[in-house]
Amino acid sequence: MPVSNGDQLLREAAQRYPRIVRMLVTAYADKDMLLRTVNTGGVFRIIEKPLRIDTVRETLREAIAQWTERETRQHELLAMDETLAFLAHELNTPLATIALIAQTTIVTMRFGTRKERAKATDTQRPLEPQSSLDTPG
Repeated sequence: MPVSNGDQLLREAAQRYPRIVRMLVTAYADKDMLLRTVNTGGVFRIIEKPLRIDTVRETLREAIAQWTERETRQHELLAMDETLAFLAHELNTPLATIALIAQTTIVTMRFGTRKERAKATDTQRPLEPQSSLDTPG
């Protein structure tokens, strides 16, 4: 390759297109370069030249199978995320209602209803707490 080596090309491909299955075809097996490529480029397979048709076909079948499995898993994860978001929403709605009712009940128990508070305001006497939990003891 005139401008870059296969290692650089595969790393760039991994960054730009993370969903593709990457293979390295090489005529020379430089151990250091191969290790670096596998470790940083996410290479699925390394195929050595001269190419044998049966090896290329089998490698392509395996690559397609891996891609299909990865895509299926990705779709399943997205479906699970959507389901979890839906369930969280469905659980939060009644919980928010319960929390509001509980808060209203506590305020009512502590300070009385609006009607009772209005009556106390009209008579200019403070409303006493109605719960034994609210009185100092």
